Amino acid sequence: MPINQLSLPAFLELCNTNICYNLIVDIETGPKTPEYIETFFNANDEWTEERTTKEKAKFVEKSPLKAHLSNILAIGYGYYTECALTVAIDTNDGTDTESTDEHEGRMTARFWTLYHRVISARSRLIGFNSDHFDLPYLQRKAWIHAVKTQPLITKYGKTPDFCFDLHKEWKAGVWGYDDSISLNNLCRALGVQGKLPGVSGANFHTLYQTEREKALEYLRSDIAATARAAIRMGYIR
Repeated sequence: MPINQLSLPAFLELCNTNICYNLIVDIETGPKTPEYIETFFNANDEWTEERTTKEKAKFVEKSPLKAHLSNILAIGYGYYTECALTVAIDTNDGTDTESTDEHEGRMTARFWTLYHRVISARSRLIGFNSDHFDLPYLQRKAWIHAVKTQPLITKYGKTPDFCFDLHKEWKAGVWGYDDSISLNNLCRALGVQGKLPGVSGANFHTLYQTEREKALEYLRSDIAATARAAIRMGYIR
């Protein structure tokens, strides 16, 4: 599968079309400052000091998954049509809390612009675990930054029909722990190339600060792996 890279402005223009395409999305996040996160932590009066310390550490550790406790560091996009994948990355280049939040607001607005373009072009939005994480997270960020959006959840309690979450599709209607699978394992099961080895979403925010290009290469590989899996599963048309 040929993979091309575009600047973000050129990618946004590429998606401004009435031609049917597939938009692949993946977000990477990182925690806000510990001082800020801890203001949301509520200790139980019955906990010992040791228990409180442990629970606070767990709360901080999970913060990158919470929209109000973390920031978007990068959004990976893939545009697939005519047997070729074009990839672009939207990065958060903030240098302090205020500028990081400002960058994040613009990133959130750009995502929802693309979301609306997918609707207009009658295209598809594809991700991995996107119904559970990426899309709800971006909906919450839209509320935080006062970005206008289309309703994410339909009256039937699910994402719109043009949104395809490969993790959910793999479950094939069966819900249980044993039916869960990682993107790399899904790719392995399908016989297609997976993500960049040695990096995971859990340590992305650390790598983003120390080896940014490697972190972004991981995100590009995530988009490509999702595209390959979607093709094999028949969700890319």
